[in-house]
Amino acid sequence: KGELDGEIESAAMRRDWREVEALAEDLADEKWQYRALGQLGFADFYDGDLSAAQKNVAQALIGAITIKDVGGEIFYLSATATGLVTQGMNDQGLLYAGRAIALAEATPDAGYPMIAEKARLIALVNLGRTQTAREELKDVIARARSENSYGQMADLNETAAQIAKLQNDIPGATGYLIEAIHDAAIVDARKVIPEYQSELSDLYRLSGNLPRAEALAQEAARSAQSFGFIPQIPRFLHVLAEIQIDERKYVEADYTYDRAAAIQDVMIGNADSDLGKTALVKGAGELYAKHFALIAEHTHDVPKAFAVVEQARGRVMTDLLISGARTSPDSVATENKIARLRLKLMAAHSNTEINQLRDAIFLAEQSRSITPEFSILKAKEHQAVTLAQLQQSLSPSEAVLEYVIDDPASYCLIVTATGHRIASLAGKQTISPALFAYLREVKTKHSARSEARNLYRLLLESIPEAQSKEQLVIVRDGPVHLVPFDALINVQNEYVVRSQNVVYSPSVTSFFLLRTATRSRPTGSGVLAVGGVPYDHSGLKQSAVTRGFSETGFSDLPSSEDEARAAIEGLPDRLNRLLVGDEATETAFKKSTNHQLIHLAVHAIPNTVRPDRAALVLLSDPPNGEDGFLEASEIVQLALSADLVVLSACDTAVGPMEGEEGISTLSRAFLLAGARTVISTLWSIDDDSTLYLMKAFYAELARKRPAPYALRAAKQKMLDTFGPAKAVPYYWAGFTIEGFAQPSGGR
Repeated sequence: KGELDGEIESAAMRRDWREVEALAEDLADEKWQYRALGQLGFADFYDGDLSAAQKNVAQALIGAITIKDVGGEIFYLSATATGLVTQGMNDQGLLYAGRAIALAEATPDAGYPMIAEKARLIALVNLGRTQTAREELKDVIARARSENSYGQMADLNETAAQIAKLQNDIPGATGYLIEAIHDAAIVDARKVIPEYQSELSDLYRLSGNLPRAEALAQEAARSAQSFGFIPQIPRFLHVLAEIQIDERKYVEADYTYDRAAAIQDVMIGNADSDLGKTALVKGAGELYAKHFALIAEHTHDVPKAFAVVEQARGRVMTDLLISGARTSPDSVATENKIARLRLKLMAAHSNTEINQLRDAIFLAEQSRSITPEFSILKAKEHQAVTLAQLQQSLSPSEAVLEYVIDDPASYCLIVTATGHRIASLAGKQTISPALFAYLREVKTKHSARSEARNLYRLLLESIPEAQSKEQLVIVRDGPVHLVPFDALINVQNEYVVRSQNVVYSPSVTSFFLLRTATRSRPTGSGVLAVGGVPYDHSGLKQSAVTRGFSETGFSDLPSSEDEARAAIEGLPDRLNRLLVGDEATETAFKKSTNHQLIHLAVHAIPNTVRPDRAALVLLSDPPNGEDGFLEASEIVQLALSADLVVLSACDTAVGPMEGEEGISTLSRAFLLAGARTVISTLWSIDDDSTLYLMKAFYAELARKRPAPYALRAAKQKMLDTFGPAKAVPYYWAGFTIEGFAQPSGGR
C-alpha cells in the first residue's frame, strides 16, 4: 500500500510507512524498520526536504549492509545512485550503481537491478558516453519486454529518448517519449508522467511547435505541484521559461524563472551539509545561467541579474559565512574510524582482506550523510549582497569581474566603486577550446604566449575596467576556474601580473563578507610550516597503492624543508612551529593549526570524482589512528583561525566542477574550515622554482605587504631574474590566491 500511495501522494505514503515502521518496531524486525526508514526518506524527498531524505536513505543503506539485507542494500544503493545522477553528480552515481549491479550479479536470488541499470544509463548519457549507453540499453530493453513490465519500459523509453535527443534525432526522441507516457499511464505512474511531459515539451520546442510545447510544459509543472513532487518543479519551470523565451514572452519567462528560483532556494537553504547544498546547486543545471542571460539580453536589469547569479554562486561558502557551522563529535568519530580502517588497509596482504576493508570503509563513509563533516547552521536567511553594498566596499582602483560561461554567449558582470554593467563575451564553445589549448602549452613548459594572448582577447580585452584597475577580483565560472588570469598577455603584450593584482573568490557575496564581517573566532598567532616529509622511507607508497594511486608519485621533495624554513625565518615569532622530517605527522599538524599563517610544502592528491577524498600527504601516526592522508573531509573540521594558508603542493586548486557552486578543491576545504585566504595551485609544481618563488613571497610579507601584492611581486621577481624565456608560466602562474583581499590603492 505504501508503494502504491507513493505513486499518488507523499502524505499518504508517509502515513503508510509510519505504520510499517511502528509494526516493525513492535515485532523487533530490523529489516523492515530500516526499509520503512528508507521509504520515509523518499517521502521527505518528494516533500522537498532533501536533507532529511539524504540522512534517512543513508541510515537505511547502512542498516541493510549491517544486517545483511541484500535486497535492501541493492535497492538503497540504486536509489542513492538515482538521486546523485538526478542532481548532476554522475561520476558518483556511477559508483553507487556499479556497486548495486555487482552485488545483484553476485546474489542469484536478488533479481535484476533495473533501478541501478537505469541510473547507470542516465549517468553515461549525461557524461557524453552515449554510444556505450545505447549498446547497454538494447540488452536492458530486451529484458523488460520479456517480463512485459510497462513501468520498466516507460523508464527505458525515456532513456532512449535522451540518447536520441543527444544524437539530434528529435523525431525519434519524440516517439520514444510518447511511448513512455503511454506505458506509464497503463500502470498509473503519476510520479514520472510530469517528468516525461516536461521532456516532451522541450522536444516540441526544438521542433518549432511552441504552442504545444508551452501547453505541455504548463501541464507538467501543474501536475508536479498538485502531486506534491516539489524537487521536480524548478526543472519543469526552467523548461517552460525556455519555451516562453523562444516565443519572445520575456516578461512571462522572467516571472517563471523567479518561481523556479524561489522553490530551489528554499531547498538549498534547508540543506545543512556541503554535499546536500552542492548537489542542489549543481542539480539546478542551467536555471541560473539562463535566467541571467535572459536579463542580460532582454530586460537589461543589472541589479537583478547580479542577484540571480549570486543566489547560487558559491552558496556553501556564503551560507557558512552568514550562519556559521558546527562539527559534531559523531562526524569526527566517523573520520577517525575511516582513518583507522585505512591504516589496516595499508597492512593488508590478501585480496580478500583488502576487499573486506574497502567494503568497511565504504560502509563508514555512508555515515557522512547522517552526520556530515560539518553542518551549516540555518538560523539566518540567505541573502546575497546588493550591488550598492559591494560598491561601497570597493576602492577606486578595484574592479570585480563575475563570469557566466554559457552558450551561445557568455557574460561578465563588471562592478567598480562608481558603476556596474554587463559585457557580452564569446560562448563556451569558443572559450573552452582556447582555454584547454593554453593549458596544454603551459603544462608542457612552453611560453604559450599566443594562446595567452588569445585567451585575454576572449575574457578581458573587451572590458576597459579590467585594463585600468590595479586589483581585479575575479569570480569564475565553469572551465574558467582553471585559468591563471595574471599569466594572460594584455594589449601591451605583457603579462597581466606586470601591472595588476588578481584575486579570486567563490562568489561576490563571500568576497564582501570576508572583507566586511567580523571574524567568528580570534585570529591565530605565528606560522605553522610543514615540509621535508621523508616519503621515501615512510611506507606511504604502499598505502598509496592500496588507495588506488601510483607509488611513483610519492618521492621526497628535496626543497620542501628549505621552503618551510623560509616561511618560519621570513616571519619570526615565538609561537612559530616547524614540522619537518619525522615530526611532520598528520597528528602533529592537526594539533597545531591555531596559527595566523599555515604553510604546507607536501604532496597532494586531487580527486575529480570524490572531492572529499582529495588529500594532502603527511606522515602516518598509527598509535593515534592517523593514516597520513589529510583528506578534504577532515580539513573542513579543523576550525581554522588562519589569515592565510599556503598550499605549496600539486593540483590543490583542481577538482570536479559543481555548476554554480564552483569547483571542489583542497583550497576550498581550507576556506570552509575558516581560513580567510588560500594560495593554491592549478597544476603540478616544480620543487626548485617553487622554493625561489616562496622565498620571494615571504620576503614581501615580511615587509608587511598584503598577500595578493606579495604573490604578484614574487612572480615579477622570478620573471625579472630569469627572463620570460626561462621563467615560463609553468613555474609561477599555477599559484593563485583566493578569499579575502584588502582594498587596493591605500583605501
